[in-house]
Amino acid sequence: MRKIKILEIIPSCQRGGVPTVVHNLISRLDKAKFEIHLAAPNDGLYYDRFSSTCAVHDVSIRGYYPSSIYMIRKLVKTYDIDIVHGHGKGAGLYGRLATLGMGVKRAYTLHGFNCDHYIPLFRCLYLTVEKLLSRVTHMTVAVSDGEKKQAEKAGILPKGRATVIPNGIVLNKARSGEKGFALGTLSRICRAKGLEYLIEAVVLLRDRYPELMCYVAGGMPKGEEDYEAELKAMIRDRALDDKIIFLGEIGDIDSFFHKIDVYVSTSRWEGLPTAVLESFAARVPVVATDVVGNRDLVKNLKTGILVKAEDGETIAAGIEYAFEHPDELSAFTANAFRDVCENYSVNNMVSRHELLYESLLTS
Repeated sequence: MRKIKILEIIPSCQRGGVPTVVHNLISRLDKAKFEIHLAAPNDGLYYDRFSSTCAVHDVSIRGYYPSSIYMIRKLVKTYDIDIVHGHGKGAGLYGRLATLGMGVKRAYTLHGFNCDHYIPLFRCLYLTVEKLLSRVTHMTVAVSDGEKKQAEKAGILPKGRATVIPNGIVLNKARSGEKGFALGTLSRICRAKGLEYLIEAVVLLRDRYPELMCYVAGGMPKGEEDYEAELKAMIRDRALDDKIIFLGEIGDIDSFFHKIDVYVSTSRWEGLPTAVLESFAARVPVVATDVVGNRDLVKNLKTGILVKAEDGETIAAGIEYAFEHPDELSAFTANAFRDVCENYSVNNMVSRHELLYESLLTS
């Protein structure tokens, strides 16, 4: 039987939600049924990891690269691709535009749909493009119920051709050791992650908790240089150089979770954050902003603590609550671990994608 040939497209190989999820997917798809190719830029540690699981092709996705459309079309023709699956806005745009008129099936996973931060003109343009492309999209995948509702409200989901497949993770080793006052976040250095509010929270907490430390693990996407400079200026101006440590991209997340006592997500928006799922799996308590994606996972005072987005004071209050209520926190982490085991396994995510790919070719 001929294998189903799939071209997955992602915007970056720096550690983050999309590369983590797609690597979990590609490395576990049934190789007897599927032949997998990946189009992605060689810009991070996941590029080599992907190379050991599938055929990887260096294609720039972030920004405007007309040559990338040509390269994707060439890959589809050369390898006789059946399904092109774009992950995230940029990859979804390139994958669908490049394959117009080619007779392939097109899938698109949102991975954090949000356009409220765009200026009105650009927001209108973006939504118009998405609505037009939805007509040639055979299946759009949301990674959470909240994301699907948000996309439906915006009118970008093709009628009868949208589904939800939650992200799935590999369970980490549980954190062990003495509890202390170390915060951590696994986050790309970009404005969507709201890291300036984490800095504000540390300012408010440092006098009460002199031992407080904060570790930020993640790379910086192209185009976010000014934002990184702003963050470092904030840290310098507030004399936090010894309190907030940027670790850069890390390969060993188990060691990261063993280092911290509370995981903090200050995101302005999310799809279904893998780092929060990984925190659940590592039994690390979570304080997260009350936005789509985060609130799909964190049930306030049941599996974690939800706080107002873009508000350093309430983020600090949530962290303080975590430090001051260790018994409640133990119950939260137990509930969260049970939730991730029951509902967000990598095997469930992979099996649902396999069914999706098979159904696309028979529809």
